[in-house]
Amino acid sequence: MHVFSQPNPVVNKCMEYEDKSLSDANLCSTLSKLCLWEKKLYHEVKAEEKMRTLHEKKCKQLKCMTNKNADAQKIGSVEAFIDILVMKMKISFQTVDKISITISKLTEEELWPQINKFILMFLRMWKDMQECYKLQYQKIVETKALDVSTFNVKPCNANIEAALNLKSELQKWILSFLDWIQAQKSLVRALNDWLVRCLMYEPEEILDGSTPFDAPHVFVICNKWSKAMDNISEKNVIEAVNGIILRVNEPLEKYILEHQKNSTLDKELERKVNIVERQQHKMQRKVKIVEKQEQKKKMVTIGKALKEEANAILQGDAVNNNADIVDSTGLQSGLKQIFVAMEKFSALNVSLYEELCRQIKQDDHVLEES
Repeated sequence: MHVFSQPNPVVNKCMEYEDKSLSDANLCSTLSKLCLWEKKLYHEVKAEEKMRTLHEKKCKQLKCMTNKNADAQKIGSVEAFIDILVMKMKISFQTVDKISITISKLTEEELWPQINKFILMFLRMWKDMQECYKLQYQKIVETKALDVSTFNVKPCNANIEAALNLKSELQKWILSFLDWIQAQKSLVRALNDWLVRCLMYEPEEILDGSTPFDAPHVFVICNKWSKAMDNISEKNVIEAVNGIILRVNEPLEKYILEHQKNSTLDKELERKVNIVERQQHKMQRKVKIVEKQEQKKKMVTIGKALKEEANAILQGDAVNNNADIVDSTGLQSGLKQIFVAMEKFSALNVSLYEELCRQIKQDDHVLEES
């Protein structure tokens, strides 16, 4: 079974997702540079805003002094102060313009090519994953005498320990899988949210909910990417893994309860049981988070082609494999169900990235793979 490593926070792990052939100016360093320039822009705008407020205040003061025929020297002093403010505001305007140009240049010349390559890298990865799960499914189909019923025949410590190990590995696997997918979704969502704020662009939505194509292409692609990622569900994978865990639990719970009742449970085995139970609680918490996200999710498509392709994968392909899943409750069938679910999940991701690449090519903003 393919094993996912536990991911760290998205910002610290984004370099892991990048192709090693990329130049030193990678996505992380580009985002760091953009962040610094955005901070400079923010502070410059805030400073200009304070000067503008002070300018308005001094202009009102000057008008009031003039109306009251105040001392000419005092009026001259206020006028001189206003002139200095105007000069400083002009310099501030120029600085803001220069910073904005720098940000736009970085976004267009560094960020966009890296996002483009990032998308191509994800496409390659999910194609490899899809092929991997196809092969794993075939290997499970070819495997003989693989069933949890053996635990019922010989419920000894060795078999029960093997069942505990299997349950533990399945729980670790689904936890890592959920963290891995969440890391990808969080990365894309954060990138899109940042672009929406920093590009100072308000997207207009048309009747079908999509974004018009006159928007900056960085925004269009990242916006579609984020919405598409949010619409991909891990539900079928979770259900497949839960199904096999429940199957493994049947002989485990019977054996453990019986020996706990008679106080004959091996101490080492009891320790492992407690570890697996803690893992199970952690897994249940993760699954609940996913379920809440599913309930809040709004159905958004990234294009007719992706929608049709996804429906074909979810409905058409299922016909070939459902008989194996429904007709049997054995361990072998449970593993097949997991690999079928993962293959479909991978296929949906492949469709997602193929659609994004198609959109990039259609708008003539694609970079050829090196």
